[in-house]
Formats: sequence, structure tokens, C-alpha cells
Amino acid sequence: MKTKLVILLILFIGICIAVFVNGCKEVEAQSVSVNLLWTAPFDDFNDINSEPVTKYELRYSVDSVSLVNNFSTVSGGFLTIVPKTPGETETHTLAGLIANTTYYVGVKSYDEKNNVSPISNVLKITTPDTTPPSAITDLRKSL
Repeated sequence: MKTKLVILLILFIGICIAVFVNGCKEVEAQSVSVNLLWTAPFDDFNDINSEPVTKYELRYSVDSVSLVNNFSTVSGGFLTIVPKTPGETETHTLAGLIANTTYYVGVKSYDEKNNVSPISNVLKITTPDTTPPSAITDLRKSL
């Protein structure tokens, strides 16, 4: 089974899907990872003189309601990236996803006092179908 999975991953490395949803954009989807990007927010809501936020919490689920209502308990966690200056583009690769599955992704940001933002827009991502068609098993010559 592992051999088939490795072959499938190699075959579908080049798949790219571009989707734009509000301020959070899916840039590229591969069989097991998705590259995400968003605009770094201000620490103090829309105050252009404020510092960058101090950390991000990214979560994902196969159920959008669970993501929104139980954000801290669904898959994901705090990102290890250093937040950029407000207005700059942040990027993160979400790996370990299952092919041909729909996920919902959201991000929250935190400031130096551990104040937390509301959840971002919820991004819907469908990973590519990497299952090959069945093999033809009845190939024969015509009479």
C-alpha cells in the first residue's frame, strides 16, 4: 500500500488549483499539502501605527461548523512562523491532508498580551483526486 501511495504522490506533484476567497487565498493544492497565504493583520484592529501580531493559530476540519464553533479543538495549532509587518503576505504550507477530501481552514492572530482575533474567513479547500482509474482487465482481440 505504501508503494502505491508514493507512486500516486509522484504522479500528482504538478497539480495546481487557484482559488481566491475573501482575504485568504489558496494558491496551490497538491495531493497531501496546500500552500496558503493571507495578509498580515495589524496588532490593534486597523491601527496603521500598531505592531505586527505575535503569532497565528491555524486550524482545519472536514466540517465548517466544527471549525467555527470548536476552533481550538479541531486539527492544527500554533504556527512557528514569525508574523510579518502588517500588510505583507504571510504563507504557510498545510501538509498531511488526505487526497480527494474537502477541508475548511481558518486562522486567528494573537498580540503580545495574548488577545485573540476573531476567526478569519473560512477557506474551503478540496484536495485533488489522486486515485487512478481501474485497470482494464478484459482486453482482447476482435473475432
